Amino acid sequence: MSESSSIPSIGLAEFDKRYAHSLCAGRTPLSGTLEVTFRCNLNCIHCYCNLPRGDPDALKSELSTDEAHRILDQLAEEGCLWLLITGGEPLLRKDFLDLYHHAKQKGFLISLFSNATLLTPEIADHLAEWPPEYVEITLYGATEATYEKITRTPGSFRRCHRGIELLRKRKVPLKLKTMAMTVNHHELDTMKGFAETLGVDFRFDPMLTLRLDGSQAPAAYRLAASLPRVQGSRSRVLRPWQGLDTPVEELGLLGRASCWTGLVPGQQYAAVQAKLAEDKERLADDNEQKRQAAVAAQTLAEKFHGKALGLDALDGELCDADIVISSTGAPSYIVTEPMVSRCLRKRKNRLLFLIDIAVPRDIDPAVDSLENVFLYNIDDLQGIVDENVKNRRREAFKAEAIVNEEVSNYVGWLKELEAVPTIVSLRTKAEGIIRQELTKAESWLGGMENGDREKVEALVTGIVNKILHAPVAVMKEESAEFASQDIVAAARQLFRLDD
Repeated sequence: MSESSSIPSIGLAEFDKRYAHSLCAGRTPLSGTLEVTFRCNLNCIHCYCNLPRGDPDALKSELSTDEAHRILDQLAEEGCLWLLITGGEPLLRKDFLDLYHHAKQKGFLISLFSNATLLTPEIADHLAEWPPEYVEITLYGATEATYEKITRTPGSFRRCHRGIELLRKRKVPLKLKTMAMTVNHHELDTMKGFAETLGVDFRFDPMLTLRLDGSQAPAAYRLAASLPRVQGSRSRVLRPWQGLDTPVEELGLLGRASCWTGLVPGQQYAAVQAKLAEDKERLADDNEQKRQAAVAAQTLAEKFHGKALGLDALDGELCDADIVISSTGAPSYIVTEPMVSRCLRKRKNRLLFLIDIAVPRDIDPAVDSLENVFLYNIDDLQGIVDENVKNRRREAFKAEAIVNEEVSNYVGWLKELEAVPTIVSLRTKAEGIIRQELTKAESWLGGMENGDREKVEALVTGIVNKILHAPVAVMKEESAEFASQDIVAAARQLFRLDD
């Protein structure tokens, strides 16, 4: 390519030096964000907008393809250069590739935020052919247990790593990030190390916002600045958020539920204030609910000759227990690896069995690596249930075969009963013929001795029975296979039983 036909290039610093002032003066929107959906295929505990993937109201409220095209066109006309496409999960949209391609044709420098679980070879190929500035993937944990404790979606950890690998193989620009929270802060260094092995940038964000519907659930997972121990200067990012772990009830009337930017229309303001008043009333009842929970726990403990204790006593009680069954609604682990390690030193090699049936999990999976500790979770129990179901299904097949055989025998017996009157009539007629013929032969039988007479009668009776055996057997057997009425009718006609 000749020098005159080449596309000139300019660095970001030089671009800023030359054009930033004039662009800002003209209020040119250099960068923009297009949130294409609030829906997501995951169900993350901290997300502010994770509506279900099939939510009908969310689907109705989303921009159509044409509407999104018009917005992209208007952004391009206004001079927007950098465009972030995000969600929800953008790849949930069936027209994602269409929207992405349209944005690329408009000349945007595109960044894409995704959880990578919906990436397919087709989408990865398209991104490789029309590369974005980068794809930033959220990694919620370094281990499957932590990742899926946050996403609450089985198999999502493996699908995320598969999506990362699809992009890496195609050399699509890639970055990794995570949301730092109480559930995963212990794995931040491991996630950072994973990113380094891939040769990609890694960042984390500790700021969790409340949900769009006013729910304060994400606040339960916020970190104090002192909790994470992340190597490097990145840990300073947490300092501005110190105190966000303060209980909501200690923050006053509005607490963390109030965050205003710009003007809020009166109707929306009233709705938000009503929600805040509702939350305040609920918090006022919190102590009463705790008291009732304590009473219920004590009642249950007395029923089984046990004792009710608070979680603050768990550390000490754990050392005396042999079997621990845990099922709480806690947002993070209540039994940790350091806690169990401390107890093991006091237990003198006694075995400890931990059964975690909570979702999300109560017990740190790391305790399973400790000596003399055996951890079973809901997945293990599900395996036992599945095996039992398999055994019952196998026995059910055997029982079904037995039932089918007995039903067949019973139905055959019922059909045989239809031939019984005819068989009785046939034998009655045969016996009548025998008596009639013996009476006719009385003149010459009279000269026989009694023993010889009985032999003759037995001989005649035996011959008649043998003659009748075949038709009687056929009526019994064949009536179970064919229409018994036809066989019975044929027998009655052949032997003239109705005369």
